[in-house]
Amino acid sequence: MFYFQVYQKLRELIADIVPFADPNLQLYLSGHSMGGAVAQVAAFEFARLVDATRVQLLTIGAPKAAGGEWDY
Repeated sequence: MFYFQVYQKLRELIADIVPFADPNLQLYLSGHSMGGAVAQVAAFEFARLVDATRVQLLTIGAPKAAGGEWDY
């Protein structure tokens, strides 16, 4: 449950900032292990809020956060 709470807080913070951010601003998300899984979900969601090319993701040792359309 802790990681979901972290994700919710991250989502609130970034969602509050994104509408006021410079349109050329890049959003970088990163995480290790379960934090990487949280970053994957956050990157997927934020890529739907802004131009997806503005969202960059780096994870290290993270489990796969989802399947289906996320398969790679």
